[in-house]
Amino acid sequence: MTLFLDQNGSLSTKCEKYYNSIKEYASRYNLTNTLIALDLASELHNGQFRDTGLPYVIHPFEITHYLILLKIRHAIFDMNLSILHDEKLAETQTNLDLDILLASSLLHDTIEDCKSKLPKKGTEFIDVYHLHPDIFKYVTILTKDKTAPGYTLDGYFESISQYWQTLITKLVDRANNCS
Repeated sequence: MTLFLDQNGSLSTKCEKYYNSIKEYASRYNLTNTLIALDLASELHNGQFRDTGLPYVIHPFEITHYLILLKIRHAIFDMNLSILHDEKLAETQTNLDLDILLASSLLHDTIEDCKSKLPKKGTEFIDVYHLHPDIFKYVTILTKDKTAPGYTLDGYFESISQYWQTLITKLVDRANNCS
């Protein structure tokens, strides 16, 4: 397990608590992408710190934990059941959707903030770590790339609004940043 040290070199029990909680939840539902993303986010954000001195990774841990506390799984299941009209199919689709959402929330800042560790601009998520391609897609959408041709802030938010996964991740991200 990764040791989460703050800027002073002290162990961050808060990070450990979130890490263990997310790991337990992901293990219970067999969310393999989330389990990979949990360790990957820890590795990629290692050595980065929040203004508070806490390890930066506490931010993606907190937003992922918020999604779990909000019982997002139930909302996703209800949505899938209304579309698929079959509980077994809805359950299977819910586990996939939840896995992709939580993995994306864990990695949402990595392409922007961990460029030196992702020289292929995040395609490593698919090629090296074998994550679901939608995780790369959603993390890319959530990444502000002001150097991209035609980039506008309005366009950035318009892209986010196209997928419920990116929209909910950005909303929880903003709520966490304001707290």
